Amino acid sequence: MTLRELSIAISHGKKEQAVYGPNGEVRWKFTFAGVVVVTDYETTKILTSWILSGYGIEIPKAVISQARLKEHKNSVERLKEMSLWTSHTVIIVDQSGSMRKMDADKDFTYSDLVWSTLAMSFIADKLKNGERKDTDVFSLVSMRDTASVLLRYKPFDWLLYNNVVELFRTHAPSGPGNYIPAMYIAQSLLNYNNYGGCALMLVFLSDGRPSDQLKGVQTTPNSYSAVIKDRIGRIASRIGNRLTVGAIPLGKAQDDEFATLKALTEGAKEHGCQSFFLMPTLSANVLSTAMTALSSTLTSTVVEMGHQQCRPFRKEPVSNVGGSEITGQIDRVDMRTYERNIVEYVMLRSLRREVRRGKRVHASIVRTLWKPGEGWRPCRCEVLFHAKTAAGVAIKKAWFGEGRERLVKEFREVNAEGFFDGPPLVAKDTKYLRHTRTSVVDEDRQFHKVFCKSQIKSQKYAGLFNEQLSKIQQYDPLSTPLYRVPGLLCLYDDASKIL
Repeated sequence: MTLRELSIAISHGKKEQAVYGPNGEVRWKFTFAGVVVVTDYETTKILTSWILSGYGIEIPKAVISQARLKEHKNSVERLKEMSLWTSHTVIIVDQSGSMRKMDADKDFTYSDLVWSTLAMSFIADKLKNGERKDTDVFSLVSMRDTASVLLRYKPFDWLLYNNVVELFRTHAPSGPGNYIPAMYIAQSLLNYNNYGGCALMLVFLSDGRPSDQLKGVQTTPNSYSAVIKDRIGRIASRIGNRLTVGAIPLGKAQDDEFATLKALTEGAKEHGCQSFFLMPTLSANVLSTAMTALSSTLTSTVVEMGHQQCRPFRKEPVSNVGGSEITGQIDRVDMRTYERNIVEYVMLRSLRREVRRGKRVHASIVRTLWKPGEGWRPCRCEVLFHAKTAAGVAIKKAWFGEGRERLVKEFREVNAEGFFDGPPLVAKDTKYLRHTRTSVVDEDRQFHKVFCKSQIKSQKYAGLFNEQLSKIQQYDPLSTPLYRVPGLLCLYDDASKIL
């Protein structure tokens, strides 16, 4: 602001006592024509100043007819059935004092830029073109020294648009901006609906790094990034590929304040989520385009999702997959630590007990195969494992991959000496909760029967393709690529738990 604007505000503005200073000294606040000036008690020293949010900017509210109001009430009632949700977007808006800055285009404050773009581009435009409907759900979190939920589980409609316009007019930035409280609230909002048909999106809109005071951690950009990356990893590991994470920094392109936001998207990506880090911007047009891109990503995720209720699970970072613990042998001395922290062993205790008696047994593990026309048939004991010397199996605690219907873990066979034996394998299971009155084994077998049938058909057609390929003149068995379909192994332990 110019000195003239400051002088006019002090001379003609409304005078109020401001928040006391750090030592209890009295301060004065003057408000005039959208300008706020805070001075010392003698009004000889200007301590801070800012423009009121939304001053001079008019965004009209939508007209809510009786028909729209009735439709909104019906939508709220329908959304009580969470299986009907198609998506849930959680937006975290930085409302710290720094969002009062006015470097944005058209004399918008950072806060004005965010609210107006959310209302006009992310909500109104998507309602007009039909991209969002009332089964899409919206939640909004304000990030200050503490976090608060401003909007919770609202259907996308014109009442939601009016709610955001009202926040644009009334919600003023102030204080520090702490990420951790906002992320805890966002996690609880995202975990509310665990149906596979509900695609999830988490978006951060902030102008810089966190203000959190990390206990026992030096407050540097790198330390902030590590903590936030770990926090988003915990969220992403429990949700999986239903979640899209976007970070939109508000500032100049050359600013280096956005390492934390970038680390946040990297942490989500490591756990198999889609993530987007947009270049820092102060342009309403660029921000609007970014919002549109995120909305389109959410739409494509909705199309790919299933519609059953997801089971609780935890995914490990992609960087943990295929490490030395899985691909190579492990020292017997480290077996206890490895077993406790990384691998869940099936029947390993009984295996060790029998090994001490000089026996090699695997009586509680059953291998079954499914064949067309025959159904499930148990295999003979001598072909129970891939490796001839294997006596037990080991399976990772955390999942590392997921598809539309299945989760995948790393899986190995173990010999009597406690070493991994045979090739690296994967263990698959349904990603949805089981709902049956029959036994778990029967439901598991029915679920995997579809996979077995498709696998057998794939093997059949791959063989036919390879056979025809071998007949062409240019065929070279050493250089011509062939279709190969991996085999299937169904294992159950004595608790009827599919591996």
